[in-house]
Amino acid sequence: MKQLAEESIYKHSVQSLIFDPNDFIWKQYFTVAELNEIRQHRAPQLPNIPDDLKEYLNSYDQNWTTAKELYFFADSLKHDPVDEFDKKWMRESIIRMSELFLENNVLELNDLSEADLLHD
Repeated sequence: MKQLAEESIYKHSVQSLIFDPNDFIWKQYFTVAELNEIRQHRAPQLPNIPDDLKEYLNSYDQNWTTAKELYFFADSLKHDPVDEFDKKWMRESIIRMSELFLENNVLELNDLSEADLLHD
């Protein structure tokens, strides 16, 4: 990690002591077995998502063609801020994510990350 942080000519998360074993750059520094060991070391067991939240998330699983479509769909949903906090949080997160795409109004999620959108 130290070597990458020192040699990096661009801002990399490792400079903030953030290590993502799924970052392709680590294949230059670790073997596949070592990366798998890192991924599995003290990996927390995540709780299952309740069925009602799965169903809610599935309501967003549509063939959106523009960021505005997704934005307006999410914005049309209303949730009780106390009794449905999880749904409210998901809705707000999806709205914020869709806002990253509003300028070009294109939803191309396969070839870039959030960081790519912030650093044009």
